[in-house]
Amino acid sequence: MDIRLDRRVEEASALRELFHDQWLHLRRLLKRHELERLRWKRDQQRLCQAVEVIVEGTDSRMRGVNRYQKRLRNSARGLLSYIGQIVSELPPALDLCRNRFGTDPLTGCVFRNPEQIARLFSQGREIHSFFRDPAHRERKEVFALLFLSHREKNILGSELRGNLIVREVRQTQVEFGGYQLLAPSVSETLARKALKQTLFETSVAYLQGYMARLRHGLLDESERAELPERGEGVENPEIYLRVLEWLLSLPLDLIRIQSNLIMIDNMGIVFPTGADTAVRELQLKEVGIGRDPARVVTIVRYPRDEFDPVSPV
Repeated sequence: MDIRLDRRVEEASALRELFHDQWLHLRRLLKRHELERLRWKRDQQRLCQAVEVIVEGTDSRMRGVNRYQKRLRNSARGLLSYIGQIVSELPPALDLCRNRFGTDPLTGCVFRNPEQIARLFSQGREIHSFFRDPAHRERKEVFALLFLSHREKNILGSELRGNLIVREVRQTQVEFGGYQLLAPSVSETLARKALKQTLFETSVAYLQGYMARLRHGLLDESERAELPERGEGVENPEIYLRVLEWLLSLPLDLIRIQSNLIMIDNMGIVFPTGADTAVRELQLKEVGIGRDPARVVTIVRYPRDEFDPVSPV
């Protein structure tokens, strides 16, 4: 009798434990489902907002076209996903503090010296606003987006060949300029988020210009040849929407990303890969919107104690 009672007690205990485990598993499933539902809802809201930014930035008459939100949503999703991929592939923030100058090949080639970096930050209005903000009083550093351009020019220079210095040698020299600091942030994560927003807004501005040129017949021959419907009747919001859908469906053409590997010395002279000389290897990430010139983009970090609070120009 006692044996049967003990067995029933053990079975009841095991059953309670099983029900408890199943209940915990069910709660985990419900929580995961709720998180996925909230994530989906946020994604949908983000897409709807992106569509409205595109419509408002190009031609608000499209709101009169049936199902315009649904038609543009997939294209907007593809564009945002591509922008996210571009930003995620950028290298970590470049440290621009004085005592690390030259330790990264890019810093030593893009800037002549630490003083040039100090002037760039001291003259940046957005950087001044960032450090003056009471909310950032305790921040010891600032993260920002750095855009710049580079160009190559042919020169006649000297070259060491064996033990001889050969003069009047044709060489290619790289020059950097057009420095632009944008979106100062408290962290690298927020700087990357700002870059996503910048690329998206710049893309919308380019689309607005493109569609305006299309409407006024100002596209060049190659651009007109690419159009799916030759742009005829673009004053009609339906035709306008079709062309815009087509443009957004080609994110790789809308935002061009390219990686350039350049071997240069301290004077900016370009050398072929594998050259037997003291050169620096630069890996440049360049982004171009539409047919606009591509620019080098990187995320940078700069210490507050090196910031010179002079009035920006």
